[in-house]
Amino acid sequence: MAGTALYFRGVFDMLGVAPQFEKIAEYKSAPEQFTELGPTPTAATMRNAMVDSLWERWLTTVAASRRLSRDELVALVDGGPYTAGDLAVMPKLVDAVAVPEKVAQLVMAEVGGVLPVSTPTVDRPERWTRPGIAVIYVDGDITDGSSKRIPLIGSSLAGGETLVRAVAEARADPRVGAIVLRIDSPGGSALASELVSREVFATRGVKPILCSLSDVAASGGYFIAAGCDLIFAEPMTITGSIGIFSGKFDLGGLLAKLGITTDTYKRGKHADVESMYRAYTDEERATLLRNLRYSYGRFVGAVAEGRGMKKDEVDAVGRGHVFTAADAQPLRLVDRFGGLGATIDEAKQRMGVAAATQVTLYELPDVPSSLLSTITGLLGASATTTLELPQLPGIRELLRGLPASVIAQPNATQARLPFDLDWQ
Repeated sequence: MAGTALYFRGVFDMLGVAPQFEKIAEYKSAPEQFTELGPTPTAATMRNAMVDSLWERWLTTVAASRRLSRDELVALVDGGPYTAGDLAVMPKLVDAVAVPEKVAQLVMAEVGGVLPVSTPTVDRPERWTRPGIAVIYVDGDITDGSSKRIPLIGSSLAGGETLVRAVAEARADPRVGAIVLRIDSPGGSALASELVSREVFATRGVKPILCSLSDVAASGGYFIAAGCDLIFAEPMTITGSIGIFSGKFDLGGLLAKLGITTDTYKRGKHADVESMYRAYTDEERATLLRNLRYSYGRFVGAVAEGRGMKKDEVDAVGRGHVFTAADAQPLRLVDRFGGLGATIDEAKQRMGVAAATQVTLYELPDVPSSLLSTITGLLGASATTTLELPQLPGIRELLRGLPASVIAQPNATQARLPFDLDWQ
């Protein structure tokens, strides 16, 4: 496992750009990529602990499934990567190396013959309606407004207004007996996250509302999850990060290098507080930090209410700290291990429906295509594939190193992870 964090402070210094951010609390390392040349000791310790947890979970799971000792597996990992030719004579890692046409023969040999394929059973008349479960996807950086796609980097923006409407509609829809939130988000706008969280709390007691955490459900993503009746996650899910940050970039030094001057007219002492042409005053930084403490208190309060914890208990595991779900479960941030299927089975049970009963899944929200996606679609291209930039070395990775929610809303208070997680 490997992960690389980008730190932009050096280039900002060269350009004359001054990043100005405040955060709550010491583990909230997201703004460090703008303010530091490398991780602070606290952030480095937290990140190493998280990677250790992921690595140990992977080793334990793979070693058990392949009947290997931990040391044997580590030696195999360190000896790779391997070609298919290598693997053909390495039964410790794979059972066989074969072309696709050969796989069917291997499967038939394993099961002892060809399994019969029968016609499906006749469904009930159309007038009969199956029980319904709404599956609402919180996918990508959380922002204010509507959900969108960013085709150039293949990212999604989960819009607060879109998600609020989806939860409210599912709650009111008589066809829906339960709601499952499927969250794959590093967070984003603290305001949008809180607005969605309020809809989640409004649903409790009206209909079962459960949560399934995907690869990442942290910061604003966890803000949304906290109010659910039950939280499912995989042991290697990244979650927690109960904390926030906010700030801006002062471009005054860059403008001076370019020979550009400014002249601002304002009424009200702090009318231009978010101007990117000057730094915060000491008074304004104190106000920013005070406002962040208020927003952090809202975050902590929602988690405390949703998880049945005291606020000081939440603060003790909060302060921006990131966990794997395996580490978060003993801290009461996660209830059970399992994927989306296990969450849907629990939703059935809470609806009073047998696990074997077929249900109708209503997938929400219906995210409209962006103008760019529409244009490329009319030209016969896929915006999420053709316009991504993997062919240009480093460009896509560099763009993805900049949090999408920060790019979309640079002045919004952010409840976001300091990184994205992709399993390749």
